[in-house]
Amino acid sequence: VLLNIVLHGLKGPVDNIKYPDIMQPQKEHTDQYIASVLSYIRNSFGNKAEIINDEHVKKLRKATQDRLTPWTLDELTGWEKPNKK
Repeated sequence: VLLNIVLHGLKGPVDNIKYPDIMQPQKEHTDQYIASVLSYIRNSFGNKAEIINDEHVKKLRKATQDRLTPWTLDELTGWEKPNKK
């Protein structure tokens, strides 16, 4: 979910708060850069989450390449990971 938000952005209310704009997509960054930033976030503040590598980013980028608009939280709640190939 976090990777989808970074690649394509986020729009709409978050926790019932309406924001005046969207979180901008960051897909212009390299797969390695995005993986590094998200791994840092996921393992900071006492968290111990799986490391994201550039292959994770590459696969999701390819699986969602046709997406042209930012996600909403409602869409991401029902989102399923693409099949691993």
